[in-house]
Order: sequence, then structure tokens, then C-alpha cells
Amino acid sequence: MILRTPNVARNCHKLGFVVDFWAPDGHQHRMKVEAVAVEKNGIKQWKVELPGSVMGKRTRIFGATKESAEAKARGKIGERGAFGDELQTVSVQERALLHRWRQTLPIDRMEAALSAASAERSVLVKDAVSRYRALHVSESDSHKADLKTRLGDFERQFESRILDTVTTGELMLYVKGKGASAVNFFKVLNAFYNTAFIMEWCSKNPMQRIEKPAAQPRDKVLIDVETMRSLLRFAAGKGQFERDDALLLMLVLGGFCGLRHAECLRAQWPQLDLRAKELYVKQIKTQKRGLRERFVRLPPVAVEWLKWIGTKKEGRIIELNDKNLRIHRAALLKAASVPEWPHNGLRRSCASYHLAAFEDGARTAALLGHTDAETTHAKYRLPRRKIDGKRWNALTPEKVLG
Repeated sequence: MILRTPNVARNCHKLGFVVDFWAPDGHQHRMKVEAVAVEKNGIKQWKVELPGSVMGKRTRIFGATKESAEAKARGKIGERGAFGDELQTVSVQERALLHRWRQTLPIDRMEAALSAASAERSVLVKDAVSRYRALHVSESDSHKADLKTRLGDFERQFESRILDTVTTGELMLYVKGKGASAVNFFKVLNAFYNTAFIMEWCSKNPMQRIEKPAAQPRDKVLIDVETMRSLLRFAAGKGQFERDDALLLMLVLGGFCGLRHAECLRAQWPQLDLRAKELYVKQIKTQKRGLRERFVRLPPVAVEWLKWIGTKKEGRIIELNDKNLRIHRAALLKAASVPEWPHNGLRRSCASYHLAAFEDGARTAALLGHTDAETTHAKYRLPRRKIDGKRWNALTPEKVLG
């Protein structure tokens, strides 16, 4: 039987007070409660008798005066309501286990067991983050950098707290406060708490009750031809900017070969065959499924730039992680007086200008790694003139640097 919280509707010292309650028949009832004078052990007292329909079981409350007895009764009803609401969150299995504990263990042993369990899970947030990052030491540099950034921020926010004491509400507000990065923070924290629960660093996973934030739509912004020319020129060391091969390779791989930002960072020199004019792109893991591995046929403009930059036999093509690349990129934008470098804007620009120049959806889809031209048109294409497409794909070192 579920008894809902009684509600004290009216209070009067002479008339007692009125209680609203829900009976087992599902209907709401109102009952007057008033203290009556009784004699107990030869002493006059006042008694309030609360039925099981209000308290769950018959309850008698005594006081020296009528007012004190009724005040105690009101307090008892309030306590029952508070504890009743709290116990509604306890599952049937948990109630059965609590009942077994009560029958088999004395209170001192229950307290000792609870203290021992709490001590096992008294893991600080900073220690849990350190352990989690140690489990991912073999991951890629970009993945480790992402964990360092996002879990580092989480650690600074809750550093001195015990992991088990961080509530769902606190995590929800924390994730929500990350704005455009809320989705990425949610992913990292969800994986972190799943591991923490499995490893028994905490007794519950508060992230299970938080809905994944909706991804904020990004405007599809392209880089125009003259801006690309300026970025290439400055990255190559022409102008008041020191040559930066990492940025130059990012511009070439993203802007002319159509690689995603993450694919550029993961590319290795052994995957590039300049003689065959091909770049092998490995499969990478995304939100729901892995992106297919593919061979990218290097466009002539990309081949010219790679020859100008020079190739190596081993190592990563772009020798910077995402965080350091952002620092270099910000310096380049400032030097070239360019307002922004849109996320995956190079790939989107490559797709749009390639379609405009060659008017061949299947060819552009193959370059980007799409299964059909429809995907390319729907997600990446923004209308551009054919002459601009030709100019984009003619930005060779000779044309840019003179």
C-alpha cells in the first residue's frame, strides 16, 4: 500500500487540525485530528491517536498539554511524509535487501558494514580521473589530449570531492554550462562514469539519468579562394610569419584532398605514396560507426604542394596534437588578418569547389569517401561558380608564392 504524503490543511488549538490523506481505495479523504485528555500512570496527559490510514500504522502521541500533543502529531505527520517520499525512490529489490539486513544483522554490524563499503568507495575525483587516464595511456595522442582537456576541467571543478558525492543535478548543470562543447563533455563524462562504476570507484552512475545534449547546428561556412591563397602564402613563410609545415600540410590535406580534421591529425607518412599519387586513410571511430578506410587519389595541386614541402619516411604527417595546432592556427589567422578557420571548413570548401570545377558528383564523392554523390550534395556542397572552382584547384606553389 502506498500512502501519499498527508497534508495538514487547518490548525486550531481548540478544534485540533485537519489532515488530507489518500486511502488504499485511491480516493482522497479529510480527517479531523484532535488531542484528548487521558490519565497515564496517575498523571493527566493529552493524547493524539493517528490511524494507519494516515501513518501507515496506528500511532499514539502524548504531550503535557493539548497544544504540545497536537504539535508533536503535526511533526510526526510531516516526518512520515518526508520519509515516505524518499522511500518511494527505493526499488523492490532494495527494500527486500534492507528487510533481510534488519532481520539478520544487529545495528552495530550494519553500521560497520556501511562504513567499510563507504571507505572502499571514498575515491576522490582527482584520483579517479588519474586512474581513468592511466587506463587510456595507449590511445592516440589526440584522444589523450581530449581526455586531458575535458577531464582536467572536470577535475578542477570537483577536485576535492569524493566521486560518489557528485550528484546528477551538479553534473547536469556542469555539462549544460559548456555551451557548444556540451555534447563532447557529455560523451567523455559518460564513458568516465561507466568505467568508474564498473571499477567500483563509485556506487552509482549519475550520468545515466542525464539526457544527451542536442548538438548545436553549425553554419556551413566556406573559405574563399583569396583567403586560401593568403593562408597558404603565410604558412609557407612568405610575409611576416615563419614557415609552419604543420599548418601548410593541414591546408593541403584538408583543402585539396578533402580529409577531415581528425583524419589529417592521424595520417602517417608511410600511408602516403607520392609516386602513385595516393594517400591511404585508415578507418577512424566516430559516434555510431567507424568511417570506412579508403585510398584518396591526390589531386595535382596537392601533389605539387607535397613536393614543395618535402616528404618523410616515418612518423605523423602533422607533428602537432589538436591543442598545439589550435595555437599555431590562431597565430596564422592573426598574421594573415583572417577572421576565422571554420571547423572542417577546409573539407567543405574542397567539396564545394571540386564540384564546381569538375561537375562530377561521383568523382567528388570518391575523393571525400562518400558512398554516393547524394551525400556529398546534401551535406557538403554550397553553390560556387565554376571559375572559382578552377581557381581553387589551381592554387599551386608557383601560383601562390610566385
